Amino acid sequence: MKKIVVIMIATIGLITQMEAQYGEQHTRDSSGVILPNGVFGGTVDADNMTGTPNTIPLWTGTHSIGNSPFIQSEDTIIVSGIELHIIRKGSSPNTEAIRLQDSDNGGYFFAGYEDTGEYGFIGAYKVGAGFQDLVFQPEGGNTRTAGSFAIGSGSAITSAFTGSLVYNCGEIAAGVDSTFSISVTGAVAGSPVQVGVSVAAEAGLIITAECTTTNVITVRISNHFLVAAVNPASRTYKVLITNF
Repeated sequence: MKKIVVIMIATIGLITQMEAQYGEQHTRDSSGVILPNGVFGGTVDADNMTGTPNTIPLWTGTHSIGNSPFIQSEDTIIVSGIELHIIRKGSSPNTEAIRLQDSDNGGYFFAGYEDTGEYGFIGAYKVGAGFQDLVFQPEGGNTRTAGSFAIGSGSAITSAFTGSLVYNCGEIAAGVDSTFSISVTGAVAGSPVQVGVSVAAEAGLIITAECTTTNVITVRISNHFLVAAVNPASRTYKVLITNF
């Protein structure tokens, strides 16, 4: 009987110590799902959650894991489902709601939503070094935006399109222009156009481009020599049109 009492006292002491260390805990059912609050045993899910290399099934529904929760794993953490909602509660309108940190050097990526200006934001920061560059698709691939794109406080760019053509216009008489067209679907009449060439223009020639008809870029080669003809070499003409 004394042994049973001693064991019970020791067990109660261990439970008290674990509750003080880990806070409220839960028990899993046979499928590994965490049962509702108030049932002792199982994986800790108080202010902090840590895991060794294995799968930790989380709960369904809404559950709070305390202030400034810290989730750490020695292996990959996988979150699956239809949607993942991370909601920051507080009065500050532009504090990041999500922070992904590299614990080795103190750098982190952050994201949030600014309620006053009504916009979302992302950024990179390193302790002791300040804000850092954001690199999209570092291993390759395109970065696209479904809406417009603005730099600083400038006008928003709605779209940009490119086109190219290998062309040999032949000899251009003195003081005469030669023009040709490049089809660029999406080009809007009146938008600015830039033109590049694979071979430098011959002396006396000026090459420009413009868009006066939707989906068509006109390239103009002007011979500014007033006394001699010029025969431009065949070259690749590349154009870039920016719509805003």
